[in-house]
Formats: sequence, C-alpha cells, structure tokens
Amino acid sequence: MKKLLDFIKAMFIIIPLFCLLVFFVTRKNDAQGKKIYEGQNYTYGEIKYVGKNKSYYALFEYDINGRVYRSKYPTASYYKSGECYLVYYDSLKPENIYVDYTIMKFPNTVKEEYTIATVTNIKGKQFVLRPNNELTYEFFYDGNRYERTQEITEDNIEAISIGDNIKVVFNANKPESSLLDMENL
Repeated sequence: MKKLLDFIKAMFIIIPLFCLLVFFVTRKNDAQGKKIYEGQNYTYGEIKYVGKNKSYYALFEYDINGRVYRSKYPTASYYKSGECYLVYYDSLKPENIYVDYTIMKFPNTVKEEYTIATVTNIKGKQFVLRPNNELTYEFFYDGNRYERTQEITEDNIEAISIGDNIKVVFNANKPESSLLDMENL
C-alpha cells in the first residue's frame, strides 16, 4: 500500500512538471512560427515525404531565389507527397519555416479536374497563430470514392455545414490529392 501511495505522490509531481515542459516548448515553437509568419517572406513548397517520428512531419522542398531548401515541418497524416502549400520562411535562415496548410496549389504539371463533394465532418481546433478547423469531404471519380480532410480557416468554415455540397479540384492522375475550391465557397 505504501508503494502505491508513493507512486501516486510521485505522479502528482511528475505530471505537472511534464505539462509545464510541454507548455513552454510549445510556446517557444509558436513564438518562432509567429515571427516567421509576420516576416511575410513566402513561397510555395512541395511535400516530398510524409513520415512519423513520435508525430507526423512533412519534408518540404522549396525554392528561394534559385536555391533549393529542404525542411521538416509538423503535419497531419492526411497530407500527401506531391502537394504544394504556402511556406513562410525566415529571410536570415530560410530553413526555418512556417507552413500554412489552408493554402494549397497544384504544380503546373498536374491535370486538374473539378467535381462536387459532400461535407462529411467538421472538427474545430485552436492554434496560437490562427483558429483552424478540419473539414472532411468525399467525392466520387471514375467509379471510386475518395475522402479528404483539409484545414480551413475560421472565416471560410462558418458558411459550411455537414451534408453541404462543395466544389473541389483534384489531380486527375492522383484523385486522393484534392482541395476545396476556396473561391466558390
């Protein structure tokens, strides 16, 4: 019984200390991201690889003034290799980046198709830099069903409900890579 009480006491010390550590590390990363974001230096970066080492990350490749950079950035499992997102970078150290996953585009070599998708889920979450939501939709192409989750800003989410039909654009050669047509929300 004494061992159990000692264990419980230790947990009352260890758990709050761990939470404080996570809080301060997160605040430091958020502060760095905010500084990069506010610098307004940006380009588009392509995801070359999505991996997992405790949490998911994407390896981005992007060009700044003719020089190619590669940087890892936290991501979610639903992002795919070959997708391009807006990448803000530190002008003094361009390998330090902040990725805006709400702004995606296809490379010029991709054959784009448009279709109507149905919203199947909306999940809210809060970030330090901006409130964000995850929106999941499904569509059918060439007899197959595709489902995609995408981050969307608070401004765009308010007009959308589960069951709504929305216009999406997708890669005709890789339909699982799709995005909302933000201009027609």
